[in-house]
Amino acid sequence: MLLLWKNLLIMMGWVNEIEKFDTKEVLTKKQTDYIVNAHNSFRQKFSNGKVYLNGVQWPQAKNIYKLTYRKLMASAAQDQVNSCSFNSNLARFGQNICILDKDDHDDVIESCFDNWSMSAIRLNPQTDLTFDKNMSLSSNFTQLLWARTTLIGCGINDCRKNGKDVTIFLCNYFPAGNVLNEQVYEPGRRCVYDEDCNLHKSSKCEKEGLCSTTHDRVIGDRLPFKIQTEWDEL
Repeated sequence: MLLLWKNLLIMMGWVNEIEKFDTKEVLTKKQTDYIVNAHNSFRQKFSNGKVYLNGVQWPQAKNIYKLTYRKLMASAAQDQVNSCSFNSNLARFGQNICILDKDDHDDVIESCFDNWSMSAIRLNPQTDLTFDKNMSLSSNFTQLLWARTTLIGCGINDCRKNGKDVTIFLCNYFPAGNVLNEQVYEPGRRCVYDEDCNLHKSSKCEKEGLCSTTHDRVIGDRLPFKIQTEWDEL
């Protein structure tokens, strides 16, 4: 019974300890500011209905949330790329991973974001706003745009792959996007009033037309990354 309660709390993100990473932050404040601003600018364009892709105008997005950078999530990302792991680990977060044969980190970050934001391969916004298994080629794009996501944290590292020097850039997202049979975003008018933002508790409408919340910052900080701690008796 105790194990059942522990597993339930893990699934909910409520644990008695937070995994601590002795991971030195590699990304500079300038770089993390660019990451957040690029994501929110991208999301704001959809909120304002000013996006043309694949020859069609995408519908205006309602209830799409502004992203906030979280150092704990960034530490988890940095810990993963420090091991030169090239596989996505979707257990707790949504993830976008990019590997380029470049060594300038500013250039890598900008190029990776451009690649992700242009990966809407064969998506038709009239029919493809509900995520399904056929959208895997566009999963980086849909995670960038996922309306419910509110938190982001990233890491970067220089690695070797197939005998070549490469740089791996990884971003964690919470809540995770690309959930089967859920909408990437809901078409409709961008928020004007706080009550227009209702996907999360404690939400409000920002002046740029994106929603924001502080509720998921608490949940995000309580997510376990490596379940290796000893539990106290409940």
